[in-house]
Parts: sequence; C-alpha cells; structure tokens
Amino acid sequence: MRHLRGRQTSDNEIRKINKLDAVNLMVHVLNSVLMLIDLAIVGQPIRLSHAYWTTGIGVIYAIFTGIYFLAGGTNRRNSMSIYPLLDWSRPGKAIVISACGILFVFIVHLVVFCMYRLRVCLYTKVCIWTRNRRMKKMSTLGRTLSSLEDAQKENFLGPSTIIDVKM
Repeated sequence: MRHLRGRQTSDNEIRKINKLDAVNLMVHVLNSVLMLIDLAIVGQPIRLSHAYWTTGIGVIYAIFTGIYFLAGGTNRRNSMSIYPLLDWSRPGKAIVISACGILFVFIVHLVVFCMYRLRVCLYTKVCIWTRNRRMKKMSTLGRTLSSLEDAQKENFLGPSTIIDVKM
C-alpha cells in the first residue's frame, strides 16, 4: 500500500495509472522512432560538444521533480511522486534514478552523434564518389569533343580547303 493525499492506494491502482497503452506508446515510443528517422534523413549536424544541452535538460528536470515534490505537487491521481521510480520520499533511490537517467540521455546523445557520423560517411562514400565518377566521364567527353573541334578546325583551314567567296 502506498499513501496518497488523504487515502491509501494499492500497487494495482498505481499500475493502472502507469499502464502501457496507446497514448503512452504514441507519446514516448512513436515520437522517438520518428525523431530517429528524422535524424537519419535531415542534414542537421550533430556535435558531441552539444551534449551539455541534453544533459543540462536532464539535470533541470531532476531538480524540478525534487522541487515539485517539496512543494507538495501531485500527479493526476494525487500521488506524491510524478513517476513511481522517481519518488523523492526516498531521496537515495530518486538521486540514483535521476543520475542514471541523465547518464542515459548522454549515451543517447552519443548514439545520435554516431548516427550523424555514419550519415556523413555514407554521403561522402556514395554521393561524392558517384559525383566524381560522373565528373570524370564528363571531362573525358569534353576532351573528346575538344579533340574533335581541333580536328575540324585543321581540316577547315587546311591547305586543300577551297573557300568560295561571293560578293
């Protein structure tokens, strides 16, 4: 049994609040998948030095949940903790969970950076290599055309050429 504001609730009720349903899947899983697809397609550069933004947001959120608990905030079912894992009535566990979450966010940023580097590597191997092959073919074609033009000029102005000038 856990204490909520003014009443007790069972673990079964808490599981109902945090159940895996379509809304949770749409908000968390589908959103993450769409962002990974977006990162794979869009040419936005990712810098490893920008990890302080993602970790900073994690730190700010952890501090916010602690302040929210101290101020008496509740979730939608009047529970004192926003998430069952992040229960600040047990500060040791909440600090460990927050630190693990912040570390996880940093690791996700590292994975996203590796995806970016892979995308850049694939671009340079495939697109630039293809463009260089195309340019090489065009320069070969250009040399052939210029050789043909030189040959035509020689024949046009050669000693055996008869020019008929009419006035």
